[in-house]
Amino acid sequence: MWLDGSAGGGNAKTDRPTVVRSQSGQAVGGQPADIDRIASRMAPPALVYLRRRLCVALAALALVSLVVLPLASGGGDGGERDIGDTGSTSVASQGGLRRSAVPAPSLTAARDLSADAQAALDPIFGDADYAVAVVDLSDGGDIVRIDADRVYSSASTYKLFVAYSMMTAVESGEMTWDSPLNGMSLKACLTTMIVDSDNDCPKAWLMRDNERGYATVTAQARSLGATGTTLHYLDVRTTASDLALILTKLHQGTIGTSADRAMVIDLMKRQVYRSGIPAGVASVCGGDCTVADKVGFRDEYLHDAGIVTTPDGSYAFAIMTSGSSWAAIAKASAALYRLVS
Repeated sequence: MWLDGSAGGGNAKTDRPTVVRSQSGQAVGGQPADIDRIASRMAPPALVYLRRRLCVALAALALVSLVVLPLASGGGDGGERDIGDTGSTSVASQGGLRRSAVPAPSLTAARDLSADAQAALDPIFGDADYAVAVVDLSDGGDIVRIDADRVYSSASTYKLFVAYSMMTAVESGEMTWDSPLNGMSLKACLTTMIVDSDNDCPKAWLMRDNERGYATVTAQARSLGATGTTLHYLDVRTTASDLALILTKLHQGTIGTSADRAMVIDLMKRQVYRSGIPAGVASVCGGDCTVADKVGFRDEYLHDAGIVTTPDGSYAFAIMTSGSSWAAIAKASAALYRLVS
């Protein structure tokens, strides 16, 4: 290896060994190890000493430039670096960069009760599959998310999206609440669909225009941000996250008119299947809380999604299960209430 860092080969001029001549003109040496001997022949001892000191100084300066400057500029493998896409901090180690054991602070970290909720709910649901989403309706922030984006067969919870579609048709002037649907008024259809979980009215709504209603309601749900919701004549699917989303929009007033939202929420308060979230919240809150919810039950699927109003604030609870029971959903609702209140 040459002093300039090359390994030999290439340019003949730079690869040729250095030849140093004595004062008499005779060629001597040529290897780097002979420099001091050659210099002693060419110059007085004082000059040789100065040259040696100069070489030492230059070597020290080179060492500083190689080690200190990269550390000061944050380059190389040393120092802390930000991982911009995660908000975490990286710390240097012998094996390169590793993530810090303590993540960078999150704006929502203090509100995230997901771990506590899962610790409370796992024993309640046992071997059953479940998903939960809880939203603080004061600001729309997520409080609990447990498999919230997992897609389930929706059972009758899809009727919340049909109700939104009906509201949209009335608001746009396409229909009125007195328009006929399935042998009754649209308002009467909405009422029995929510209060009694009737199936004929939503089916009539979805079968309109040669069954285009399925695609229409799916598109309307997606426009809200409910990306896990799909309506098809053979199957209807949604997520706990999507159910919490439409409840949030109903409560916060970002869909429909004020009168229409109040009508739908009042119907949800009157719906007759109240063994899930309503029973669970009532067991710990009594008459100080109200629940406006929509249930769904089909085969092994039992779901409940509702707006829970408490003395401390309002929340959207969405609980989806497979292989569970209404008693378990009630217990889970009580546990969630205790966490958020």
